Amino acid sequence: MFDRDVEELPDTVLQEMTDRDDSRANGLIRDFADIEGLEPEVQNMKDGGYKAELEALHFHGLGYLTDKYIPERIADPASWVVLER
Repeated sequence: MFDRDVEELPDTVLQEMTDRDDSRANGLIRDFADIEGLEPEVQNMKDGGYKAELEALHFHGLGYLTDKYIPERIADPASWVVLER
């Protein structure tokens, strides 16, 4: 997941959350509550009622994904969300 405000995404790339999305979000909060920072991020998405898929970052152009977003995430393991049961 990513913060749409940090990535400066316009409303046009957002999708309304479905009942299935809401159920999955509840499952993330319930099953992975021990992952620091995950619950507020998921709850923020639920409160807004919208989601943004990774493809939404293409709004900035393909170079943004390949030259900035992905390399920055790879270089910063602290930004990874590792889901383990």
